[in-house]
Amino acid sequence: MKIQKHPNQVHEIRAIDSDTLIAWVQIDRETRHQWRIRLKGVEGGEAGTAAGFVGLRIITEILNEKEIMTAHFFGNVNCKDKYGRHVGDIKFEDQSFLCDRLMASGHFWKRDRSGKEYKY
Repeated sequence: MKIQKHPNQVHEIRAIDSDTLIAWVQIDRETRHQWRIRLKGVEGGEAGTAAGFVGLRIITEILNEKEIMTAHFFGNVNCKDKYGRHVGDIKFEDQSFLCDRLMASGHFWKRDRSGKEYKY
């Protein structure tokens, strides 16, 4: 994935499920677009399942904790997945990444490009 040199600032981040967000992304000084963002390589359970509800609770708690911080989208802004979502990560002003925080919770696992899952 090509990471942007100057990542886009994101505002009003909300979790849709355990691995997808919706946020307003600052495109330029005067333009914001609402994007659906798929967190890169992180799996947390499907919506409607017990694992999905736990994952949604965890991601919501992290976003609430980081709400007052500036956040930026890190990913290729010109690339979307097959569902029309931008794929990447969120970096907060304290230099932490959302995907790293989710993996540290112990509930989430990784999935590589081939679809193989790695639970830690």
